[in-house]
Amino acid sequence: MKRNQIITIVTTLFMLFLCFCVVATSSFYFLVPNYKPEWAFWEKSSSSSSRSDRDRDRDEEASSDGDRDEEPASDFTGTLDGLAVTFTEDDDFGFVAVHESGEQLIAMTESFSNGVERVIGAIWISPEGETVVVYNGDDGLPERVFVGDNILVFSNYTNNTVDVSVIYPNGEIEVTREIPVDADALDELQAYNAGGRETASLDSAYIPNLAFDFRKALRITAFTLSVAGCAGAFILGGPLGLVCASAVVSGASLMLYENEALENTSVAFGAFSCGAAFVDVGSLVECVPFVLETSAALLGAAERAEASQSTSLNLAHSSLTFGGGDVQITLTWDNSADLDLWVTEPSGEKIYFSNDISDTGGELDVDDTNGYGPENIFWDDGQAPSGDYLVQVDHFSGASGANYQVLVQINGETYNFSGTISSGIDTVFTFEQ
Repeated sequence: MKRNQIITIVTTLFMLFLCFCVVATSSFYFLVPNYKPEWAFWEKSSSSSSRSDRDRDRDEEASSDGDRDEEPASDFTGTLDGLAVTFTEDDDFGFVAVHESGEQLIAMTESFSNGVERVIGAIWISPEGETVVVYNGDDGLPERVFVGDNILVFSNYTNNTVDVSVIYPNGEIEVTREIPVDADALDELQAYNAGGRETASLDSAYIPNLAFDFRKALRITAFTLSVAGCAGAFILGGPLGLVCASAVVSGASLMLYENEALENTSVAFGAFSCGAAFVDVGSLVECVPFVLETSAALLGAAERAEASQSTSLNLAHSSLTFGGGDVQITLTWDNSADLDLWVTEPSGEKIYFSNDISDTGGELDVDDTNGYGPENIFWDDGQAPSGDYLVQVDHFSGASGANYQVLVQINGETYNFSGTISSGIDTVFTFEQ
């Protein structure tokens, strides 16, 4: 066989082999359209060739405009700064974010008939299963926090502090006032809730479509957890301390990526959120329902805790929202009886419904006659006279066998008392100021 014939045969065979490889590879990607190499979930390429022309054009435009924030680079294939996010299309939990450490952040959302949705709270779950549930109030700021068997009530926000009452499992309450909070986080939350356009990263009180405004909703959810976690950690520590230092909360609050980039991390979400802890729940389709089921169970537990601690919750909230100072005494109870709070000050003058302001400035500012309370007597800072005080509860009328709780705050210290009264007068506490 001639040399030229041999070369022709070898060349033909080689070309046939190349054609076979191309066809085989194309068929694989056609049959497995979502396939990505394993490394794409865990590494981000620094090569500019991995990015689309549109992304390069956008970055060049941003770099030429000094007034615009520079957006971090991403190849859109894995996580963003270790964070993966997925939109759930669930009315109660709009989206879930997970950090590569295993920490999860779930947005609690509220939907309206016109399709508008807004963030009303947040859930944090650690890789070890520790949880924190935060409900925001009507002002958009954290109001109630559930961590373990404890409930925290937040009130009296200033631009950089908040007062917090902690309800322990036994129903006793501890009040701590003027806890420092992140002023910038408060500004973000208040601007979001009020619909203000003062803050550059937030331009609407409500989110028309969470999938469309991922970044805003993600940041609000993170700020909710940040404020609640860091303030609560001042008293309790534990999981709240972990939330305050949380990687997923920090990453979400600093998120600068656009919506498309966030949505494209959903592939990595399944691996981080469920793959490591649950071998049999590795895919996104199975993982998201699992996370939502866990979140719904946590809200159910929070509702049961609220119901079981209703009297303490009323007392904790009232102790923060009504008059206070050097001395404050607050009463709540568990039925429709008409109970009265009496406080006799050092001069012998008694403050109660028939004498609601004393000569020294002591005041009954809440007198409940329909049951449950609260009743509240206080002296402003620097006004409480020195001497001995007597605290009593009078069963004025109505249902018998009322279980009551009294919270006494004296110069920053908190004292808890409880009892049952069917008639007459109970002496609760005597103290010296």
